[in-house]
Amino acid sequence: MDTITIPKGSHKSLTQISHLVKPGDMSRKVAFTANCAYQIDPANQSDWNKVLGYTIGLFPAKGKTPVHYNSIRFGWRFYNGFLEIAPYWYSKGDRHTADADNLPVAKLTLDQYYDFKIVRSGSTYTLSVNGPNSVNQTWQLSNMATATFGWSLNLYFGGNCKAPHDISVVFK
Repeated sequence: MDTITIPKGSHKSLTQISHLVKPGDMSRKVAFTANCAYQIDPANQSDWNKVLGYTIGLFPAKGKTPVHYNSIRFGWRFYNGFLEIAPYWYSKGDRHTADADNLPVAKLTLDQYYDFKIVRSGSTYTLSVNGPNSVNQTWQLSNMATATFGWSLNLYFGGNCKAPHDISVVFK
């Protein structure tokens, strides 16, 4: 069990390091602690933070970073009193979110463990989150890039804003 904390005023933890991965199946149990509830500037409250995922490929098109070219992650935010989860991805440099792509969000309870999974079949990636209180949400993203290697993507706060206070998430 690892508790990862993003310090107040930061985008990410000082203890997490990206590592080389084979983009494919990934699964983790994740609990968002009570300090994941936050209020920030209303213009940014609906921005998506990121919890886990990976880049699809190591070297993107010129002028882009791997994470902003082809990547797939679970996004999270505290919005309208709920901890929401949804896919957050880049495909050929275009950013996609549940809001922009009209996808449903999963609403989680703080301090409860949920199973997060990414399953790859060719160029289709299936993301799912399952857990207590009848949470059972699946999203399927088709026509995505494929690659042999990528970089792991870790807990990140933002968009535009940095963590308003310490934010902790537990992984097991």
